[in-house]
Amino acid sequence: MNLFDLANKVALVVGGAGDFGSVACRTYSTYGARVVVADQKLDKAQELSDIIRDKGGEAFPFKVDATDKSSCNQMVSHVLERYGQIDILFLTHGTSLRVPALEIEEEDWDRVIRINLKGVFLMCQAVGNVMVAQKRGSIILMASALAFMGVENVSAYSASKAAVVQLTRSLAAEWAQFNIRVNAVAPTYFLTDHTRDFFSDHTVYDKIVQSIPLGRIGQPEEIASLLLFLASETAVSMITGQTFLIDGGQTQLRHIF
Repeated sequence: MNLFDLANKVALVVGGAGDFGSVACRTYSTYGARVVVADQKLDKAQELSDIIRDKGGEAFPFKVDATDKSSCNQMVSHVLERYGQIDILFLTHGTSLRVPALEIEEEDWDRVIRINLKGVFLMCQAVGNVMVAQKRGSIILMASALAFMGVENVSAYSASKAAVVQLTRSLAAEWAQFNIRVNAVAPTYFLTDHTRDFFSDHTVYDKIVQSIPLGRIGQPEEIASLLLFLASETAVSMITGQTFLIDGGQTQLRHIF
């Protein structure tokens, strides 16, 4: 417990009302952090904040558009006014697009890149200024196993997530001198609100499960311990610039027989 103690830390979770964000907020609160639940859906962020407070934690909601620089800066200013610091940033907001490459409309391509890459960078930039001044911090980005595989009909999404992997390396190299660690997590297919309809097609579900050596899709709660690990200064003070695959062996192992 002491190894992963987050007491006196402030954790900002963007996309905090979503499946992965909710897991992060609950986990960080359990280990003592004060949590900012940032999301475009303020009602959902408020609901989660209330649940955390009812369990004895400290959390407050904030509505933010990560693709808008002024919105990012406004949120960061508000957090600083309230707490005076930001120690952990987890970015889990994003969107997907499943369309053949020859059929992608330009505006749809731009939307995926704007949300999954530009929005990530703008949030990192806004919070990075705070962490550089503090000379400490842990930033965790959300990549994807699809950044490491060639899969049909997801070219925009895969490209955006591959860019997040490289952004992780670049920011880690640039900000290491300020004692800021930047890492990423890269899940395979998980059961979330965004994938539930997709998995309702049993043929699709069976095909995906067969591609994962562990023989199942992931559950959002299974990412909790890794997010805690990466947020802890004590546990991983020498780990930065890394992307951690959570893929059941999908990108590394193949069934031959």
